[in-house]
Amino acid sequence: MGVDWDQALAYKTQKTVVIRDRRLGGMYYMFGLFVAVYIFVYVMMWQQKYNIFESPDGNARLELQAPKPELCRNQTDLTYCATAGNDGSTNNGLLQNDGKYAYPCQYRDQYFVVYPQVERNSMLVTTRYTSKNQSIPKGCDPVKRDSRTCTEWNKDGSTTAFVAEVEKFTLLIDHSWSAPLAAKSGTASGADIVAPQSGGWIQNTDGDLFDPKDDAAFYKPYEMPGYIHVGAPRDKPSCKMTGCKDIIPLRTLLRAAGIKDLDHHGTYKNQGKNESYRYSGFILSVRIFYENTVEATGHYFAPNKFSYFYKVQLVEGAEYKGSEAIVHGEDRLVNDRHGIRINFSVSGKIGHFDTMQMFMQLAVASSMVGMITLGVDMIATKFMPEKKFYFDVRLGSLSLSPPPRGAFLRAPQPQGC
Repeated sequence: MGVDWDQALAYKTQKTVVIRDRRLGGMYYMFGLFVAVYIFVYVMMWQQKYNIFESPDGNARLELQAPKPELCRNQTDLTYCATAGNDGSTNNGLLQNDGKYAYPCQYRDQYFVVYPQVERNSMLVTTRYTSKNQSIPKGCDPVKRDSRTCTEWNKDGSTTAFVAEVEKFTLLIDHSWSAPLAAKSGTASGADIVAPQSGGWIQNTDGDLFDPKDDAAFYKPYEMPGYIHVGAPRDKPSCKMTGCKDIIPLRTLLRAAGIKDLDHHGTYKNQGKNESYRYSGFILSVRIFYENTVEATGHYFAPNKFSYFYKVQLVEGAEYKGSEAIVHGEDRLVNDRHGIRINFSVSGKIGHFDTMQMFMQLAVASSMVGMITLGVDMIATKFMPEKKFYFDVRLGSLSLSPPPRGAFLRAPQPQGC
């Protein structure tokens, strides 16, 4: 008994059947068009899924500038200042009926308000300070310091004061970033920075973005800072004069954090009572968010265009205090400072092209096309009126034997009339 090697080694393959049915063809091409638009327009062009994204790291250099004298009000016009013009207040007392502390006010410049002068990505802006005069305790040798009494200095009196008009200080922010995996880096003043598509540079607690230059509506004429600049456009003369560094009023950052007035009761509680923001101090977290996505920059296939915005958030329930000691011989002056602690960080979403990521998206597209084909085949063979015919044609098995050897070499024979 011989072996039929053609049968034993038969090769199985798929067959292509053309079904001339507008209903099936319409469904197939409609779903195919949907997949094409979804993959190539939404996933590739808009979401840029051919990229790998990473969060950059960076640094921020901060400088505080005091307001011009003509922008500041007199102490008699400031309700938090304990002066003769404020009815019912004393140097260490409370304003009548509102539960807010009132202390003497002093006009200070940035070199006193900021402590310490140099910090990485952070700054303390003093709003209230207590100066304590202390002298070396009796029995303590100022050189040897070999007595246990040296740890307790004599308290020779103290004064407490608010910094007047601290909200009108302006903050210069010069930040830079780097993304090692993408091999990209830059600065806020770089030529590759474009305005965010959202139209704003600062995000408030509600998630809304706004432009600090439009913040004038929230200021009275005597409160408006003389200069505000954030981000693009960078072709203005004022930008070239300052090196395109961001300059933002401190009050604008406070408003973005939901603090409309430093004299409102804050979230920090002392002995069950809420103290004012100005009195207790607080912490602001400012995140600088860099992106090169289409959604952020509005530029397609432009990985070297970047935008950024500031996201400001109040740390709930926290106060902030810093201390310094200034030694004068055998005496010293201790300043306890309460104020606004501003912590800056850099993060974001920086993408760069990746071949494997591109192939993954193409594989997803191919799988979706296969699912469409499977779905249309199921509709044709299960639900269409001609389903039995379509089933036999599309899924029925077909066994073909090759023609006799040499048949494909025979020339066609002429047909008779």
